[in-house]
Amino acid sequence: MENTIDEMCLKLLALRQPMAVDLRFITAAMKIITDLERMGDQAVNIAERAISLMEEPQLKPYIDLLGWQRSSSRW
Repeated sequence: MENTIDEMCLKLLALRQPMAVDLRFITAAMKIITDLERMGDQAVNIAERAISLMEEPQLKPYIDLLGWQRSSSRW
């Protein structure tokens, strides 16, 4: 996807020779796509890791937040 958008931007730059706002928009898109690609890759990695962790037994009991809330409201 990143390469496709990058190629489209370069094609627009070469064929249309954009000026001012259009040029800034295209150059911004070229900079943003690398960050979006990296964020998407990280999201996939996080999701895969979350799935693998759900299959493992928990290491310690979950924190009882409601119990903490009840005990703190007595003060």
